[in-house]
Amino acid sequence: MAQPNQENNKLEYQYYGIEFKIVTDNLLSTKDIQSFTVIRAPLHKASTFAILNCVVDKDTYSQVEKYIRENKTVICEVIINKVDRNKASGSNSGEKDIIKQLLKKTYYIDYCKAISPEPKDLEFKQHQSIMPVINFFLVNPALWYLSNHKRYNILTENKTSYETLEEVEKKIMDDYKDTFNFKDFRIGIEPNKYKYEHILVRSANDLIIPNTIIKSYKVIDQPSYYFFDDFYYSDTLTKNFIPVFFVNLTDPSRFRKINISDNEWIDLSMYNLATSINPIIDRINFFQNPDKVAHILKIDSNNVKIFEFNKNKSKIPNYTGKNKKEKDKSDYNRYQYSQEFTFQQEEKENANDLLKLYAPEKGSHNSAVTRYNICSEFYRNQVHAICTFKADKAFIDTIQFNRIYNLDLNNPDDYGHIPISIVNSFQKVNTTEMFYTHSVKYQTLQFKPTKVNANNNLTI
Repeated sequence: MAQPNQENNKLEYQYYGIEFKIVTDNLLSTKDIQSFTVIRAPLHKASTFAILNCVVDKDTYSQVEKYIRENKTVICEVIINKVDRNKASGSNSGEKDIIKQLLKKTYYIDYCKAISPEPKDLEFKQHQSIMPVINFFLVNPALWYLSNHKRYNILTENKTSYETLEEVEKKIMDDYKDTFNFKDFRIGIEPNKYKYEHILVRSANDLIIPNTIIKSYKVIDQPSYYFFDDFYYSDTLTKNFIPVFFVNLTDPSRFRKINISDNEWIDLSMYNLATSINPIIDRINFFQNPDKVAHILKIDSNNVKIFEFNKNKSKIPNYTGKNKKEKDKSDYNRYQYSQEFTFQQEEKENANDLLKLYAPEKGSHNSAVTRYNICSEFYRNQVHAICTFKADKAFIDTIQFNRIYNLDLNNPDDYGHIPISIVNSFQKVNTTEMFYTHSVKYQTLQFKPTKVNANNNLTI
């Protein structure tokens, strides 16, 4: 085991120092924050965002809120250092305690909210001395601009949807230079080769245009996500760029395998805790009988056509009844009523057997059927559950989207967990010291048990 307090010793509890600066008008500079949380949820959001919880004076909060209300950009910095708590003097983390600067992030404050005391209480003059606790919602400047502008509405002719996506990415690269890395974080992407006569891309903002193209024009046939990850950390990075993940979830062999039994990942093997397992169940039999489903296909938004594929009629029970009047034998003035039922099977179109599939490719419905069969196979035979884990002492680079983990220590050859959501959280150790610990809560897509073949590749 590595010696205590060495930089690469992950078994020792890692401590961090965090410095928060509001650069605009030099409003604030502090090393005493309450928490810093980064949310990375590619299945729900297009990009990473962060929430910093901090105590500030009322005037600073009012000024920041005023700038945001006037649509002025408020620039801030978050610096995360790895520190040695044992060498710290008093309660402060000074320069001599810093082992290494891990991250220096520039953000725009997109929104701020007072959580204690109530915001209405801050309006009274008698509360001038109040130090409110504020949540600052932080976004990378480039991602902020993309989410607040519409400049990439484009029209392409005789191109595949993947070529259109690359054209949008090139425009972004030209505008933001070395800010993004699109090429190195594609995982298992096999683009469709269908060329569209026209592709017109319009969206609410530039940030979601790639997802609009992927969803509307079916760049690939497999379940996937496209995500701007502003909190990707690696010692091997030479430039501070934002990785853009385009991930095919159906091919686990394309991910980097992480064996948590190795010493490099001892922080995960020692402190990882499963908090919930939610099996993926097709409760409405959406994917159960793909050969028996009637497919109704929308081919072209400008020229809507309906194709019926493998249409089957189901036999549905049909009950009919009528009232039967009989005289009561005990009293000739009274009658008894009963119901008489008849039963027969009728062939009708069962609404549960009809499935609407979207196929943007003009003149063909086979592509939609192919995508449905791929998804059916994936959800029925490949994935097992969505699992939630928490690792209290994990290093900040331990969980990443481009990796697959063997989190079951009883079956170390089973690499079956791909992260689909990551929340990195820095919490203050106590109220008197300005040291922070890092924990990561994450969700994984768990595949059914796998085996390793002779070439060390995964097979399902």
